Amino acid sequence: MGRRQEANRFDSFTPKAVHWYFDILEGQYGWIKPENTVNVDEGGIMTGFGKYLSVYLAFLKGPQTRNWTSFIEAVTADGRVLVPGIIFKGKELQKQWFLDEFKQIADWYYITSPNGWTDDHIGIEWLERVYLPQATPADDSDARLIILDGHGSHATDEWMATCFLNNVYCCYLPAHCSHGLQPLDNGVFNASKAAYRRELEKFASLTDSAPMDKVNFIRAYAKARRVGMTKKNILSGWRVTGNWPISLKGFEAQQQMVAAHTARIASLEEELARLKRGKKRKAVPNPNKRFMTLGETLAGGEAIAEEETQNMPVVVEGGCLGEPESGSEAVSVIEVREETIPRQPTTRSGRLIKTPRIQ
Repeated sequence: MGRRQEANRFDSFTPKAVHWYFDILEGQYGWIKPENTVNVDEGGIMTGFGKYLSVYLAFLKGPQTRNWTSFIEAVTADGRVLVPGIIFKGKELQKQWFLDEFKQIADWYYITSPNGWTDDHIGIEWLERVYLPQATPADDSDARLIILDGHGSHATDEWMATCFLNNVYCCYLPAHCSHGLQPLDNGVFNASKAAYRRELEKFASLTDSAPMDKVNFIRAYAKARRVGMTKKNILSGWRVTGNWPISLKGFEAQQQMVAAHTARIASLEEELARLKRGKKRKAVPNPNKRFMTLGETLAGGEAIAEEETQNMPVVVEGGCLGEPESGSEAVSVIEVREETIPRQPTTRSGRLIKTPRIQ
């Protein structure tokens, strides 16, 4: 299965963003030589066996604490590797870290930061102490190019001024597009991570799961780096991403495939919406509405009962009204009494409402 990506990466990696980037790369910097073109990125590897990390980190176990270690790697378009920068978490490099042994294993650039990540100061340090000395062009008049992401440490005024004063141009990748456009993220880092995991397995089998200290960590990463960061892998990363030789052919084929899948998804979504419209959902009764309706019904029934009681007909007792049989006979006394007949309350529709029986 493919590696899962964040949603914003898929949303941002669009044909518009890709064409925008290649218009700048080819139009503004296409004349710079490949040996003077560098891709730089920060990364790391976890000392556990996390397989699907989206960042390149190293998790080091110590006797009392755990620290993150990150790396700055850079490769040229002609397949050359620059010395990496290794960033330990801490205030300063300590003697008990066996720095001399570090340099015997790998003479790299070592530095610290409070959180183990690169910052503005480390970015300038790497630029001045690693990149500029190691990427010096054969002809001093030749310009240099750095392809990199828009991390804050790469976009400060000091960073840009240092590059400008040394005839170095910066081409920034579109946001959330490094997974498709950055050479180091396509083949190079993956091969290094796989080789590093194999070194971890060897270390665990030989040391009975002892904590990975910094010396052993550097030793394991140095071996993995020799396996993963080969010239073949580096050139493949540049070619696959179209950064060198500069080409959009691979992305055009991908765009056609994406367009076909997008059209298929749209048709399926339309069909799903049509099927949903055909289904009628069962109405869920609202108890609040039922309670209010019942109260109105009861109140209306009592009002009807009182009104009908007041308008009941009159009952006549003791004879009938009419002319007497003879003039001498007295008119019979008529006693009239209004009789109230109790009625049971009903609803407006005429249905009887049961009333509770009084004990």
